[in-house]
Formats: sequence, structure tokens, C-alpha cells
Amino acid sequence: MELQPVRQSLESESEGQPSTQLIHSLVRMLMAVRYRLNLVLAVMAAAVLLGGLYYATAPRRYSAKAGLLITQTQPDQLDTSLTTGEALRQNTMPTFENLIRSAKVIEGALKNLAPADRVDLAGVPRERWVAQLQENISAKAIRSTSILEVSYRSKDPQVAVNVVSALVQSYLDFMDRMHRGTAGELSRILTQEREQLSQKLAEKQSELLEARRKFADMGFRSDGATLHPMVQRAVFFNDAVIAAQKKRVEQEALLISVQAAIDSGDDLGQYIMSVGDAVGREMLLSSLGLGNRDAYTQAGLEKSLLDDRARLTTVQQNLGPNHPEVITLAERVRITEQYLSSAQQRINARIAGLSQSQLGPWLLSMVRQKLEESRREEQILTTQFEDARSEAINLTGQLAHLEMLDRDVKRFTEMNEVLWKQIASLDLKQNGQDVRVTETEPPVMNNKAVTPRLGVVAILAILGGGGVALGLVTLLDAMDDRFRSIDEMQSRLGLPLLTLVNRLDAPEKTGPR
Repeated sequence: MELQPVRQSLESESEGQPSTQLIHSLVRMLMAVRYRLNLVLAVMAAAVLLGGLYYATAPRRYSAKAGLLITQTQPDQLDTSLTTGEALRQNTMPTFENLIRSAKVIEGALKNLAPADRVDLAGVPRERWVAQLQENISAKAIRSTSILEVSYRSKDPQVAVNVVSALVQSYLDFMDRMHRGTAGELSRILTQEREQLSQKLAEKQSELLEARRKFADMGFRSDGATLHPMVQRAVFFNDAVIAAQKKRVEQEALLISVQAAIDSGDDLGQYIMSVGDAVGREMLLSSLGLGNRDAYTQAGLEKSLLDDRARLTTVQQNLGPNHPEVITLAERVRITEQYLSSAQQRINARIAGLSQSQLGPWLLSMVRQKLEESRREEQILTTQFEDARSEAINLTGQLAHLEMLDRDVKRFTEMNEVLWKQIASLDLKQNGQDVRVTETEPPVMNNKAVTPRLGVVAILAILGGGGVALGLVTLLDAMDDRFRSIDEMQSRLGLPLLTLVNRLDAPEKTGPR
């Protein structure tokens, strides 16, 4: 009962000092190791032996690496802040790391590998080749840079170099296709189509030139401002025939009107200016006082009358009405006006003086003569028009063929220009983000194996042997029910040592004395 307070005090002291308990545990572990030192040495020796055996028998792996510089053009070229560039790099570099190990890139690299470069795929099914290469490929971005490091491990150092080269080339091709989208393929298709179109255009141009030489074409077209001479000739005679027909119809109507006026005894003066040629009309008008001389005389008098009136107005502003000059000008104006007003009366009297028997036959003769001339003119023009129309009809077929060829040439030319512009626009730099990948460090063959490494194997053997040894020591120490020292007994029991009783020898005799 007296030991209970002591135990509680020791437990509270040990709980208040965890470092002391840890030190006691370490000391106890060291004592256990020292007690079983032979076991520890044996385990360590076995671990080192196994490590050496592994290093001697493990297959060698060789590595090759390449460096890729990935530059990105931001959409906003004016924003040159470092924060934006760093954020862009942090967001996109992990994507590029995973992309180089993607199945698309590896499949592209496999196509470029020779059979001798597939030593790592020996015995592996074809559908597992991509996964097998992915296990040996590593990609990492160098911190705070835009450089991506790509490496590959292989059984052969030269194969490692070849695989890295094929992988880098496949990655470059994939990035180029990805960022150009379908522009490259579309440009190739359009270029091929343009070549075919250019060939058709050359054929149509040759056919058009041959047709122009055959038909002696002078370049006139139906839709142009200038017609072909043959067509112009047909159009000219057509207009002339229409004018002749119109003239003939007018002459026939005039003949009927004159004949009706003669029969009814109407005034024939209204038909004088409509019939006869220039000489006949001049003779008739001269006899009536309406010839060219009479007209000139009348025009001169009218001009003189205007001048006299103007002069009279000017003189009256400065001179009185009884001035001789004013009186003379006024008299001259009066006489001239009287003469001009009586001239029309004289002409009417002369026309009325002509007898119906004299004017009627002359008008009928002149109208019949003009009608016959119109009919002969119409017949001649109709014949010429028929000939010109036949030639124009034959020409129309030739021109239609030429126009069809010309339209084909224009259509092919326009299509060729459109394709050329589309191809040029596809080759322009697209707006938005642009990613460029450049190989900065080509792969170099390294004959020094990367696995297994002697230092790594030694460290692992020592750590492994030490761990196994400590585990065995701890296990054996836990299973051992004996105390090797007084300190160990106090530590394990958590009780202080009050006294030490020496070993008591058993008496020779037992029982009551």
C-alpha cells in the first residue's frame, strides 16, 4: 500500500518530462542493440551482400534527355507585365508536360522508330507499346523557366537517343498541327484545287484563242457598247427598212388625202409644203411670192424694223416729237409695218387665185412620184436587210460559242483569284495565342548507366539492413521476459528501487527445526 503513492508520483513525473522518457527509450534500444550486436551485424552483412548481388545482376538502364523551349505570345501584345507571363506559364506548362507523354505523340514517335530502336518493346504486345514507352518517358518543367526537359530510359544508350529524337520530332509536329488547326490541311486541299483549276483555265484560254483565229474575231460582243460590223450592218438596214416603210405609209395617206380634197373641192394650199421635191416646191413658192428671195427680203425688213424701233426709242428720249429725225424714223417704222402686214394678205390672195384645175393635178403627180420612189427604196432596203440578217445569224452562232468560251475563262480566272486569296489568308498569322516549341538541347548518348547506381544501392542496402536489424531487435526484446539490469527493471516497471536483496541460498534442510 505504501508503494502506490510512490508509483503515482513517478508516473506524474514521467508524464511531465516526455524528453526524459524518450531518452530512456533510446538508451534501452541501444542496450538491446548492444546486447544483440551479433544479430545486427549478421543482418547488415546479409543486406550488403544482397545489395551487391543486385548491383551485379540487375540490367543496366541508360538515359538520354533533350530540352525544349516553349514560348507563348499573349493575345494582348501591349501587356508586358511579368505577372501575366508567369501566370500564363504556370497554367500551361503542366499541360505541355502531360502532352509529351500522350498517346498521340508517342504513336507519332513509334512511326519514326526503326525496328532496331524497339529493343525495349521486345516481347510486348503491339497494343501495349504506348503504355510501355510511357513508363520509361519522363517530362518535367524546369522551375521558373519555360524549358521542358524530356528523358527516356532504355537498355541501349543509342536507342535512348533515337527514341528521344523521335519523341521530340513527334511533339513538334503535333504542336504545329494543333495550333494551326485545319488551316494546313485546308491550304493543301485549296492548293491542289487551284492547280487543277489553273490547268482547266489554260485549256480554255487555248481553245478561245484558236476559236478567235478561226472565226477572225475582232473582239466585238453582244453585251458590249460596240456591236460587230455585221450586226451593225443588219441593224442599219433594219432601221432603214422601217424608215422607208414609214415614209411609204405617209405618202399613201397623203395621196388619199389630196385625192379626197380634190374630189370635195377643199382648199389644197395646206398640202403644198408636203409634196414635191426641193426644186418643185421652190418653183411653186416663188410663183406665190414665198421663194427664198422673198423670204430673205421679208427677213431683212423685219430686222430693219427692229433696228428702227430701237433707234426711235433712243432718239425720243433726247429729242422732241416734232424733231425732223424723230418724224423720219416714225414714218419709216409705220411704212415697214404696213408692208409686212400686207405681205401675208398678198400671199393668201395669190394662193386663192390658183385654180383648182392647176394645183390639183400637180399635187397628185408629185404625191404619186414620191410614193413610187418610196416603194422602190423600201424594196431595195428589204433585200439588203435580208442578206445582212442571214450573215448576222450565221455570225451569232460563232459569237455565242466565243462568248461561252470567254465566260468560262472569266469564271475560271475569278475562281483562281478567290482560291489564291483564301490560301494567302490561311498562311497569315492567326489572332490569339501562338505557341512555338524549339529544341534547345539535343539528346546526347551517355554510356554511363543511370540504374542501378552504386551509391543508391549501397544506401538502400544499409537502410534496409538497419531497418530489418532494428525490427528484429525490437521483436526479440519484446519477447524476452528477463531483465538485463536494475535500470531496465526500474524503467519497465516504473518503480524505484528501495533495496537490494542478495540471492539467498536455500537451506539444506526444510521444515521446522
